[in-house]
Amino acid sequence: LEFGPRHARVSGARVTVGVHEAEGSAPAEGEDGDATLLDVAIFNEFGTVDIPPRSFIGAWEDENTDEHREQLRKIGHAIVKGEIPSVEVGLERFGLHAVGEVQQRIKAGIAPENAESTIAAKGSSTPLIAGGQLWQSITHVVSSGSAQGNE
Repeated sequence: LEFGPRHARVSGARVTVGVHEAEGSAPAEGEDGDATLLDVAIFNEFGTVDIPPRSFIGAWEDENTDEHREQLRKIGHAIVKGEIPSVEVGLERFGLHAVGEVQQRIKAGIAPENAESTIAAKGSSTPLIAGGQLWQSITHVVSSGSAQGNE
């Protein structure tokens, strides 16, 4: 999962926020079968037949789009003024802040609450945070424009 189709992009550079390949390819703790952490993230973000959707990326972006635009605008101005040395450094700062926001959203609890059977099995009433693997896998990646091609 990435920040979405609206990920921040400036002069070819971009930042994505979510569960990236390095973390997402890990086996999901406590899951039967061959589920990866990315599988669990997708199941929870969008829901399945048995799992209600608990959007921790898309809903976060939807709820904060205006704030994110303003943050990126301020970063752009700081780059032009020389207060931030490069676009990549500015996007790193935004990415770190965004990861913290998503992790806080998960820690605060995303409705609906866990079922009693899930609470009994995982020992947590807070959705998405039973062992902390998903929460800890939220990262950001800054890419320069030269490696991205024509997206």
